[in-house]
Amino acid sequence: MGRVSSIKRLPPEIRERLDAWIRDESVTQTEAAERVNELLAELYPDHPPVSRQAVNRYDLSMREIGERIQQARAVSEAWVAKLGSQPSGRIGFLVTETLKVLSLEVTQKLAGGELDAESLPATIDQLNKLALAAQRLTRSEAESERRERLIREEERRLAAEEAAEAAGSAARSQGLSAETADAIRRKILGIGT
Repeated sequence: MGRVSSIKRLPPEIRERLDAWIRDESVTQTEAAERVNELLAELYPDHPPVSRQAVNRYDLSMREIGERIQQARAVSEAWVAKLGSQPSGRIGFLVTETLKVLSLEVTQKLAGGELDAESLPATIDQLNKLALAAQRLTRSEAESERRERLIREEERRLAAEEAAEAAGSAARSQGLSAETADAIRRKILGIGT
């Protein structure tokens, strides 16, 4: 495994400031490196300075990550839009499959030395959060499907009761006995014969 980037060795509060400067289009990489080094000299005089090249590599890395996140969002939005009119279980399936792919990618990066002791806990924390979200989504979808099924069953039951009452009334109005009308009603409702 290679050595840890000078940017990754920065104190967290200085790295946060660097992140803000990198996002600020009015700050050049050279200016960002100078500002970091000024803060280091003031707050951490024994800390080695960072080079403009290190800031450049870090900026490129952050931009690549940002692009991947945007691509993942676009793909997710496209799939959700496509599956939105289909059964909701498919969205949970998609989230679960995406989580599997991300887990595989993390495993590959870990094996390839791309993840270090500093970045691994945050990566695993994000995967855990995604897994929890997938679990909650699946549970929510199952509950929603259960409610929809109960509503449909109640609608069928009410329709059958209305049909049975209508048939019983029609039978009585045609001169059938109350017992025969009741037997017809019970047959429609599926109640013992």
